[in-house]
Amino acid sequence: MANLFLVRYPEAPVPVPEKGKVTIGRAETNTIVLIEPRVSRFHSQIEYQYSSKAFTVSDLGSANGTYLNGRKLYALAPTPVADGDKIRVASSVFSVRFVNDPAEISREFKELSSQIHLQATDVINVADIKSAISQSAFLGDLEHLCAVELFQMLEYGRKTGILTLTSDVGNGTFNFVKGNVISAQFGKTRDESAVYEVLKCMSGTFSFAPRADIGEKPRFRASTTMLLMEGCRLMDEASIERH
Repeated sequence: MANLFLVRYPEAPVPVPEKGKVTIGRAETNTIVLIEPRVSRFHSQIEYQYSSKAFTVSDLGSANGTYLNGRKLYALAPTPVADGDKIRVASSVFSVRFVNDPAEISREFKELSSQIHLQATDVINVADIKSAISQSAFLGDLEHLCAVELFQMLEYGRKTGILTLTSDVGNGTFNFVKGNVISAQFGKTRDESAVYEVLKCMSGTFSFAPRADIGEKPRFRASTTMLLMEGCRLMDEASIERH
């Protein structure tokens, strides 16, 4: 049987045992503890169901729901997960990864961490200055790194540069300074609204080009974390209204 891991950068990958379960919630007794007001004390769980011979995710009757690939789960209804699925709890996104060799996940995690930090744009020592032009941009697709994950990575790495996205619902440009978005445009929306809209994207491509300086004054001052929390809250409320 393939090994299941929950991956959420920058935290270390969490293995899901065949016997037992991984729980997510605000209480300290959970396997994964998320300190966010919209997370319930015992929010979700992932476990192996012998009856269906599959790993499943369940919402534990949380106040704000658990989302699988953008779809809200029914409470206490185990739902099978597949490789590459995205589980979202409030503003935290976990990627589902099935691998035959656990070392594969460790290598991927180390490579991703190395990529972010090697491309840091903060100048630490004059002797070590590297031209922003010489720093290679990183790129990928939104099915592997969704917008929430991508923004969190850039915030954690305190990146300065330009993020460009081409998605299933529109195209956008987002300027970052030390991990915070200072201006944004996505389709016809701008600034905070542009960030909220891009979080809905499920497929497309992205590229990030580091810059030594953006040369633009911030058009809004909310931190990336606060923008993501508010954007995910709005998505959850819209989901409730649709149902």
